[in-house]
Amino acid sequence: MKTKISILAMSLIAATTVFAQTKVALHSNGTVTIFSTANPLIAAYDAAITNDTIYVPGGVFSTPPNFNKKITIFGAGHFPAATMATMPTNFNGSVVLKENADGFHLQGVNIIGNLIFADNEKLDDVEIKRCRIQGETHFSGPGTNRGENNYFTENIFVGGFNNASNLINSFFVSNIFQSRINAACTQLNFFNNVFLISVNDGSGFFAAGAFSSIFKNNVFADAGYTHSHVYIGVGTNTFTHNIFTHTTPYLGVNPVLINNNYVARADIFVNQTGNVFDYTHDYRLQPATAALLGSDGLQRGLYGGPFPFKDFSIPVNPHIISKTIAPQTNNNGELNIQIQVGAQNN
Repeated sequence: MKTKISILAMSLIAATTVFAQTKVALHSNGTVTIFSTANPLIAAYDAAITNDTIYVPGGVFSTPPNFNKKITIFGAGHFPAATMATMPTNFNGSVVLKENADGFHLQGVNIIGNLIFADNEKLDDVEIKRCRIQGETHFSGPGTNRGENNYFTENIFVGGFNNASNLINSFFVSNIFQSRINAACTQLNFFNNVFLISVNDGSGFFAAGAFSSIFKNNVFADAGYTHSHVYIGVGTNTFTHNIFTHTTPYLGVNPVLINNNYVARADIFVNQTGNVFDYTHDYRLQPATAALLGSDGLQRGLYGGPFPFKDFSIPVNPHIISKTIAPQTNNNGELNIQIQVGAQNN
């Protein structure tokens, strides 16, 4: 109970200070420390130790040169409709993870820069959840020191993947990919994602260089290309219960194909056009498409599978829905503050 109360308290602090002074809270061994320096996220990270948690309110924050500790970071979210009271949490820089960041968890942040696993450094058990990555994503290395058991769930990848050679046995679940994966994907798992191909990527391929990977319950929503190549791989990959917008997609060398379906582009989503992610679009499936159940008996795409996409990508910590702060005190010297906070069960 004490932990829940302290989290709520920090949410209230964030709400009342977001327009006056940006404050970051570090929870460490039952103690809460507030940082309000010029770079509060960097200060909180420098003070953090293994298993600490950092709460970052709405605003724009510079990031440390790298993250090299097992810590948890919660932002206020990035969806405009859900962050009107707090503003989105923006990381004005890249998130670079080093080898001692095994078990690192990041949730509810708009990363303006890149998401990078340091070159040839083995990182395991990392979770990136409900974030928007505007830059590129890199898991680079010679493939001899690969990280495992990493989860990337309910994210929006705006930039492409340029390298995934140092990642293996990891999971991408219920994400939106705007640009293609131009990387060597070996023994990776892609479940319930939506793949949109960027209008700037004239190749028409969603992924290149995959080997022994599994693509399950995804929606490959290509549009505007006349050729049938939506995927190319260098080795055998498994495609099960996916939706394609091409009747004869090229799926690499000797693919294993199980219960995949063709659906016309206009018949997939409730409200979505083009190839660029948009916060105002609705990526739910139309009824007839939703009736094409996935391998697990649930619907395909973002809203099925083990981690259904949460509306507005609200992080799991208590969420500030609205706040009203009087411009001045009353005759008794009291300041009227009304804050509505919603608890989150996932």
